[in-house]
Amino acid sequence: MIILSEWEQIFREYLFSNLDVPIPDNQSEASLIMQMGKILETTYFKTSDGIEINFKECERSFNLLKNAALFILKGSGMSTHSAIDLCYQIGIKKNSDYGSENIKKLGIIGIVVRLSDKISRLSNLYCRSDSVNYEKTSDTLIDIINYATYGEMLCNSAWP
Repeated sequence: MIILSEWEQIFREYLFSNLDVPIPDNQSEASLIMQMGKILETTYFKTSDGIEINFKECERSFNLLKNAALFILKGSGMSTHSAIDLCYQIGIKKNSDYGSENIKKLGIIGIVVRLSDKISRLSNLYCRSDSVNYEKTSDTLIDIINYATYGEMLCNSAWP
């Protein structure tokens, strides 16, 4: 029997939850990626002092981002369960390497910055016709799903 750590149990629960956001089948990937950037923008306000988090919208926005990235990832032929299980396995490995403190230190602001970077990268990859130099598009989508899940956990004070 495999015994999961507290973090692994919570991550799994949030990762596998709320995967039923309907996305129209006729939605193009490029259009969906543009919408992802707009969804992320609802999670924060720019102020003269920097960035303030819009806590009312955070959990909903993170869930929409998770589902949008999953929708694109499934377009490569993966089932929902296979895609989410892959995200879980990679999330476990990365958490083992990074630890939990890096997310806890900057909280939701850190998640918003990381997601912004990943969505920008995804948008850039879809606009290019040449080959990708390093990370595959699927790797970026998995990171978006995992960071959005971390954001959901933070919104609910579930990050251990």
